[in-house]
Amino acid sequence: MKRFYLLSALFLFSIAIIAQNQTWTLPGKYLKFPSGGGEPTQYTLPTDPNGDPDEVYVGQQSDFAHNVISKPNGNPWFFIVDGNIYEESGVKIGELERGGGNGVVKGLSEVLVVPQPLGEGNCGCQKFYLFLQNTISQNAGNYPYYAILDMCEPSYWDNNYNGNLFAFGNARVSDMGDIFPNGVPSGNKKGSYMFASTDEIDGVRFIFVAGNGSVHRYKLDSQDLTYEGAIFDLVDFDGNYATNGQDTRSELEVVRLLNGYRIAVPFVTPLARILIMDLNNSGNVLTGTKKIIELSASGNLTSDRGYLHGNEFSPSGDYLFFTHSTNDLNPNPLEYYNVNTETRTAINASGASDFFNSEIELALDGKMYFATSDRLATFSNPDNPGSGTWTNNAVSFGSYTYNKSTAGLPDNAGNNYQSGLYLLPDQIDGMDYFNGIKPLTRLNILPQPVQHGHRRITRLITMVVRLL
Repeated sequence: MKRFYLLSALFLFSIAIIAQNQTWTLPGKYLKFPSGGGEPTQYTLPTDPNGDPDEVYVGQQSDFAHNVISKPNGNPWFFIVDGNIYEESGVKIGELERGGGNGVVKGLSEVLVVPQPLGEGNCGCQKFYLFLQNTISQNAGNYPYYAILDMCEPSYWDNNYNGNLFAFGNARVSDMGDIFPNGVPSGNKKGSYMFASTDEIDGVRFIFVAGNGSVHRYKLDSQDLTYEGAIFDLVDFDGNYATNGQDTRSELEVVRLLNGYRIAVPFVTPLARILIMDLNNSGNVLTGTKKIIELSASGNLTSDRGYLHGNEFSPSGDYLFFTHSTNDLNPNPLEYYNVNTETRTAINASGASDFFNSEIELALDGKMYFATSDRLATFSNPDNPGSGTWTNNAVSFGSYTYNKSTAGLPDNAGNNYQSGLYLLPDQIDGMDYFNGIKPLTRLNILPQPVQHGHRRITRLITMVVRLL
């Protein structure tokens, strides 16, 4: 009978964990979306304002990049703010530091968190790959980086909590060139890097890295992260290659189609552009699918060009929503692009100009979200935008002021150099974040009588309670 109750509890757990990541950070707040859809509720991140910043989260906002992974009930499991990682109660469990006094990697415009697919040999916890880059304002080199956060293992920072951080060699975070010398864009690995992941299919996710003239593909499975090669160059129809600088603070986006993927990559030549390309199920380019959105400029290409910021596909991938700074030829800061007809349409709505430097995210309620200092706006029905509704003050922050991130870079009032960005944490579109956690009923120890494996089963039950 004891064994029956154990199996029942673990079966319920395996169902409960199949839920999207319904939580977004806006440090020092977070938003929790109802699992069935609807507007989010605002909460304060677990904070000790009088604590030691080396031990706990003290409520600081983000100036570089942030993200969160939630538990099935929507509460934070762990969250990341400017290279510091905190567990659910706000205790610090690590930082993305290269070692040797080389500084903390904090990100430029995003930190992508990717659950590693689980194989038969993995425990019921989870490893997460973290992808981000540094900026010239940091001290660890202007490269793309990765790290692995193992939520099965005690933290090296505070071993009273789980969440161990490691990478290549003895580092806590590594330049991706350390393990993939051919797998990072050329040009001395400088400039702006962006990252995106597909959802999991047959135990595999594709990771795309774009920057300095090319897009590269990696495969993540239950064993390892593997470099698979460059899949296309960032070049316009006139043969001009990307020259992305760190003022190109935007988002790389990928969406699943019926028979493959669609990817959207912002780049600069020096005009700001978005390249859209279709890929097959293996992540290879489908010829004849290349499309480019261009922010034209009539004057000086340095001072008058537009700057791309937000970038997000509708659920079907038929429409791409994007935000940008304005100039005389591009006066509307919020637009969407019909990929099939190759036409642009402005979102002309009250207050829309407040969101030109917002990232964009598609939420569980099916709406596009935009951020500024005092509120979030939404646009409904993104797959039929002609009938969509703009809500200028969908979520009011009240007395709270959300920080505009500059990544330590200049943020001039004019167009000469615009780095200021209202961040929304990067999500893997269409993915159930806990779908990759193996149902614990499949673990080999379960058929054994309880008394033969008592200590191991007790540990599993403890883990279930913490996750729920």
